[in-house]
Amino acid sequence: MLSSITAPNKLRTKNDAYLATTSDVHARHATSTQPPTRRTTTTTHTYTVQWAAGTLGLVMKNTRNAVHIAEVGAAAHATSSDFQVDDKLVSINAFQVREMGFAQSIQLLQSVTKPVSLTFKRRVATVAATATAAPSV
Repeated sequence: MLSSITAPNKLRTKNDAYLATTSDVHARHATSTQPPTRRTTTTTHTYTVQWAAGTLGLVMKNTRNAVHIAEVGAAAHATSSDFQVDDKLVSINAFQVREMGFAQSIQLLQSVTKPVSLTFKRRVATVAATATAAPSV
């Protein structure tokens, strides 16, 4: 019974998109040069602006019940040059935006007495190349 069973000679990846014989794998490994690996780290930049008068000049969007900048209008530069699309509004004076949600935060922005302190957070990704190890034989 065991003599009629043949052992498979191909390896399959989890998605079955790549098939290779054992000899193909060894040949490819010995001659391939791998590109340097890249490591991405994300840091957070937090900044606070004082909105003293006039319109803020920002269009805000609801992202998973958080408040993010969708557009930076010309009037926004009178308040701060730090504003960027996708910056997250963290607090309005001492009120935490995540606790209020989108609708209540927008309502507060429209009715708050100025001057008001607005704190924003921006995620900044940094990509760093690392050295590639020589292929092992």
